[in-house]
Amino acid sequence: MRFAWVVLVFLPFIATGQVKQNAANYFYYSPGVLRDLGFLGNVHELAAFFDLKKGDRIADIGGGDGTYSCILSLMFDSLHFTVEDINKKALNKKKLSKNVARYSKLRKAPQNCTFDCVTGTLTSTNLPDSSYNVLFLKSSFHEFGFAEEMIADMGKKLKREGKIIMMDAFSTSDKSVYCSDGHRGYTIKEACILMEHHDFHLTAMRSPAGAVPNYANTLIFERNGEKSKKFIRGLYGTSQLENQIKRLSLPVFANDSLNVKLFGDSIKMQLDPLQANYTCFESWLIGFGVVYFENKNFAAATNVFSLVKDVYPQSYQAHYWLGRSYFEQKKLNRAYTHYLKALALNNSHSDALAGVKECRKKMGIPEPAVSRK
Repeated sequence: MRFAWVVLVFLPFIATGQVKQNAANYFYYSPGVLRDLGFLGNVHELAAFFDLKKGDRIADIGGGDGTYSCILSLMFDSLHFTVEDINKKALNKKKLSKNVARYSKLRKAPQNCTFDCVTGTLTSTNLPDSSYNVLFLKSSFHEFGFAEEMIADMGKKLKREGKIIMMDAFSTSDKSVYCSDGHRGYTIKEACILMEHHDFHLTAMRSPAGAVPNYANTLIFERNGEKSKKFIRGLYGTSQLENQIKRLSLPVFANDSLNVKLFGDSIKMQLDPLQANYTCFESWLIGFGVVYFENKNFAAATNVFSLVKDVYPQSYQAHYWLGRSYFEQKKLNRAYTHYLKALALNNSHSDALAGVKECRKKMGIPEPAVSRK
């Protein structure tokens, strides 16, 4: 198995727009299910970002027991997954079938994705040539002991117009991150240089680069130099604002509610180019608040989540996190209001429903009578 990071701060699961293309809109999940498995990002944003289409063939490189392929099968319809790993104990047909059966139960409709598995080597995936629309690397790229050889091999397996999706934790210029096996994560620049050696160019990123709110990111590489140049030009256009936004990681700034609110107003005025660069920009913003929440700085967390609510009025997850923050501050009326708003925006949000019930219990509000038809 080519993955297992020591520390990866999860990002919250939020959604504000329509799920695009082939994203299955009928699957069932608790917002905590995917988060607890470390699937970084949020379902609807990632669905739009990945843009997988019916009939696509996906190779999950270093995919372990196939967990992440199974999760993708909850997000999309009619895909074929080939899970590849070098560890025969981690990946075999029996384990993969067990995982597929487990996750298929989470769908409201029958499973219509198909799965198989392949054992690779340190330098080769052992996959058929020119067969895949997408190569998916979840926390595996940093594990490649022979990165040049593996990239060259992957290039042979991918169709000409295909793409490589790389989800990983990336070191920065001033700090390195390591997995539990002691392997250092590449910087995004180092990853791009390696990929460019094999004519793969960066064409999309899930969120701005850097260590805040955490080191995790998702990169997409394609054999399309012109598309990459256009994307990079867009990044230059927003880099100054991104650096300003990273001030949200400073407690002295985030604790000042007035400063944060005024800052949110400036973000709203420049939101379009940021959204054009980063499909998952909202997740990135709310991640600052999650870090404060996990560190029990609920005042700063509340300020950040309020900023997200103002920038994204339909963000049910901003309301959910506001509910949690106010609840921890024992401001039950406010917590209850935001939990209800989150539930109104997304009536399948089981965590928000649990928050509503907990507030009612503490506030002495009876549960509404269940109507019988």
